[in-house]
Amino acid sequence: MKFKTQTSVLKEVVSSVSRVVNPRPSTPALTGLYLHASDGFLEVIGSDLDITIKSKITVDVDVEGKCLVNSNKLSEIVRKLPEGEVVFSDVGSELKIETKSLDFTLRKLEDQDYPEAFLKKHEKDDQTQEVLVSELFDSLKNVGIASTPEGGRPVLTGVYFNNQDEKTELAATDSYRLATQQISNFPINDVGIISFKSLSEVIRLFENEEETLNIN
Repeated sequence: MKFKTQTSVLKEVVSSVSRVVNPRPSTPALTGLYLHASDGFLEVIGSDLDITIKSKITVDVDVEGKCLVNSNKLSEIVRKLPEGEVVFSDVGSELKIETKSLDFTLRKLEDQDYPEAFLKKHEKDDQTQEVLVSELFDSLKNVGIASTPEGGRPVLTGVYFNNQDEKTELAATDSYRLATQQISNFPINDVGIISFKSLSEVIRLFENEEETLNIN
């Protein structure tokens, strides 16, 4: 694998995706960011098992390929890169990161250990619906504050989506308090309970977007 891109674009992608990676997971592969360069694009994938983020940017690909590297180490390196062009080269068991003034070498992780489910492409299908972010995100923030923090009973750490009569009621509780709110523009049925931590990450990434989101 070998590609080049601008550091300003790379910094934004790595910063967004690495936020969800657990620094102390059950297996070493889950500490990693998965990089896949092909067809003029670089796809960066990170996950903590609850939420998976994929980001794709345009790059100049000289050699197609993929690798898995430690998320924290790559984030530290990318933050130090000066403005301008950066070249990534997959060399044996290492990933070389080069600019005009700085060179870094990062040992790779075993990419075959990365869960295959994270790598699947999710295309639009008959179940895909478009939603506006404003009402949905405002409602999630209002309701989610009543959920139990991560580490508590798993069923209480999320927001429950109850679809009835073309409307959806959101509910969250920590068993001491209950918050509910109804929204009208969420056309997805049978969602169930979703971790508020994961929902908060989605809100952080997309709340400033003016376009609709595709959900399935």
